[in-house]
Amino acid sequence: MTAVLRIEKRNFADTKTKNGLVRGVDNNSLAATKKHNERLEINHRYEMKSKQRTNINEENSYKNVYFKRMSFEQIKKIKEKPHRSNSVGAFELVFDFQDLTEDEINSFDVLQHKALIDEFLEEQPLEKKFELLSYVYHGDEKNPHFHLVFSGWNQEEQSFNFNDEFNPKKKGEPFLTSDGNPVFLKHNRGKQKSKYLLDEHGNKQIKYEMIRENGVQKLQDKWGTYLKDNNFRYSHKKKFTSLLQFPNYIWHSFDSNAQNKVLLIRELEKERIKSITENNHPLADEIEIMLKNEVLEVLNIAQHIQDEQVAKRAKNKQKTLINNKLI
Repeated sequence: MTAVLRIEKRNFADTKTKNGLVRGVDNNSLAATKKHNERLEINHRYEMKSKQRTNINEENSYKNVYFKRMSFEQIKKIKEKPHRSNSVGAFELVFDFQDLTEDEINSFDVLQHKALIDEFLEEQPLEKKFELLSYVYHGDEKNPHFHLVFSGWNQEEQSFNFNDEFNPKKKGEPFLTSDGNPVFLKHNRGKQKSKYLLDEHGNKQIKYEMIRENGVQKLQDKWGTYLKDNNFRYSHKKKFTSLLQFPNYIWHSFDSNAQNKVLLIRELEKERIKSITENNHPLADEIEIMLKNEVLEVLNIAQHIQDEQVAKRAKNKQKTLINNKLI
């Protein structure tokens, strides 16, 4: 069984993602999130907070538990704080429990799983810095899952600094001259302008490319480590289907045979997880061999499509350059 942790950001302005346009906090995305999470408004075609299709079964909405509700006043206060349009005004952690049997879903212990999440969060500094606005459990969709919405306002730093907190900058590769020698930092103002910056030992400081850590991935990995270290029956990701994270253009370039292979891999993965939980390891090992072969074949197909696309773009670029020269 799989316990997936997703992190969804809400910028103040609308943002374009690979899946489409995501409404911003200034455009009432938090209010829409509240309506969706607290079932104040149900749209059977699209979720309120995004464009994704929803599978809400209202007959099971009695199973939902609202541990903490976000108020419209809290949303108003977030919008009133000074901010840039590209700042993260709020973010949401979604703990999604997947690959459960129908019996496991019916007997899902909400409080036990909430305790699991709470214990994990105690190890993180999140609630010390970011206010928890909403904590909701949904039992009326395909998988039991929890939504935790946090304000993006760092109470310790008194600023919206999601990226600095989750994706801090770190040193990448050093800058090099054309001769392959390191580039050194220099003062860019004042009396010391153009002179080298020195460290506490009097040595010149090398200039490095600054890159941002993938803090979101880091938190997801911590969740996986936590589940493993505490011997919980969940894994934080599917071993094989997690390899099949294709861009949309590759998926749409697959023929029906390749798409069916992907669907088969997903079903086989579920059977493998189920076999492991039932201690049927011989069957799990047999399925794993099948999965390795199927995944390798699909990855080869995807790589072939990607190579064709790269070659096509290079050819079009060359054609454009020739036409420009002729003009």
